[in-house]
Amino acid sequence: MNPNYAESLFEYDFWANSRVFEAIEPFCENVPHEILELMSHILGAKQVWYNRIQNIPAGKDLLKFKP
Repeated sequence: MNPNYAESLFEYDFWANSRVFEAIEPFCENVPHEILELMSHILGAKQVWYNRIQNIPAGKDLLKFKP
């Protein structure tokens, strides 16, 4: 994979996640459970892929939303 392409994917991912966090920030005390659970899943999956890219063994300490 072209390193510039990979970098652009990470930049897009950061931008997209930032937009979601900006959108839910006004509701920080009342964010629906489903949104928190979904963002937890997305960020956990991102961590799994980052670890694979870095050749870091899989762990069981992924982010999990616990109400």
